[in-house]
Amino acid sequence: LFGDMLQALLIQMQSLKCNMEDEAAAVHALMKANQLSLQMMAAVPAVLFGGVVALAVRRLWLWVRREPAHPRRRFTFFLCEAERLLIESSQQSQESDFDERDEIFLSEELLGSL
Repeated sequence: LFGDMLQALLIQMQSLKCNMEDEAAAVHALMKANQLSLQMMAAVPAVLFGGVVALAVRRLWLWVRREPAHPRRRFTFFLCEAERLLIESSQQSQESDFDERDEIFLSEELLGSL
């Protein structure tokens, strides 16, 4: 056990140690060369996630702001509806007498559209 066999074993161990150090240096150089692509791989999902969150917050903000729905459109719709009901009532009054019941119906219909 002491002699040539032990010396060969020590030489083998030194050879393995040198090979491992060479491989570790090669892996280190490879990691250093790919550092930019690894950083990009880490940053892209974070940027995409941030963009999705920003879009969701923007849509939510627009939805919250939309609540008092465009008063000009609503008023225009109300006026068009009132005009339509007045035209219908004038046509009905030409065909038949216009009495208070029709007037009450007309005002209820207008108030219901609000």
